Amino acid sequence: MLAIFAISILASCGGGTPEVKLSEKAKLLMDKTWYPDTKADTKFGGDVAKIGDFMSGKYLFGTAKDDPSDLVYSITIGEGFLSTTSGAGRWKLDTDDKTLLLYPWDYDKKEYKTEPTKYNIEELTADKLVWKTDGMYTEHFSTTKP
Repeated sequence: MLAIFAISILASCGGGTPEVKLSEKAKLLMDKTWYPDTKADTKFGGDVAKIGDFMSGKYLFGTAKDDPSDLVYSITIGEGFLSTTSGAGRWKLDTDDKTLLLYPWDYDKKEYKTEPTKYNIEELTADKLVWKTDGMYTEHFSTTKP
C-alpha cells in the first residue's frame, strides 16, 4: 500500500488532463528529489556522515497520478532496494508563497491529517531549498545527491 501511494505521486499532466495552475515557487519544488544538506547543519565526517546522508529523508513533491490537481509528496529514506517510504501526504503553498504546508497521511486513520506542518521558506531556487519550522530549526536541501 505504501509503495503504491509513493509511486502514484510520480505523474505528469499530459494526455488530455487539464493543467493545474501553479505559482513559480510551486513549480520550483516539483518533480525533483530534494536531498538534505547534512553538511550545512552538522559537522560529522567519514562513515558517520555517509550513514547520515543515507538515512536522512529525501523529499519529492508532485501531483497524484489519477488527479493532477492533488498535490502530493513522499519522503524516502535510504537508497535503491534498501529504500523505504517513511512519509507521504498532500502539500500546498500558502497564499503568500512563503509557507509550505504539509498534510501528512495518517496511516492509522487512513486519511490526511487536518493540521499541517508549516515550513517557512527562506530560500527556493531551481536547486536549493531552505526552510525553517515554526520555532524550530533551519533545514537545507539541494537537488544534488550528497
